[in-house]
Amino acid sequence: MPPATGEAGQGAGRLRPGWSRLRAQVLAEEPNCWCGERASTVDHRVARAFGGTDQRSNLRSLCPQHAAAKDLDDRVIGAKLDENDELEDNDEPGKGSESSEPHPDSALRANRARREEKLAKCA
Repeated sequence: MPPATGEAGQGAGRLRPGWSRLRAQVLAEEPNCWCGERASTVDHRVARAFGGTDQRSNLRSLCPQHAAAKDLDDRVIGAKLDENDELEDNDEPGKGSESSEPHPDSALRANRARREEKLAKCA
């Protein structure tokens, strides 16, 4: 799951090497959130917890309100993915594998991808 601090560059109270410089670069290049408000946070479009990187193309500036909404969304998705992983780990071999229904996290990932596409178009 994403860091509990709400700041993308933090985790367990430590900054990653080079994060301060990268954060300053992103905020200088994008001083405003996509909504027009002044940005104060640098966000990973795809959270690091979900395989996102610190590449510039995965970073964007957000205002406090949109950063909080994105953090909450990432936490909800992360919790649901964790639940699904636990269910998969506890499945008995051969049980439930013949189900015609899609895996529950397929919809979560598809919804997240659609939301990311919409946000990218606004940026």
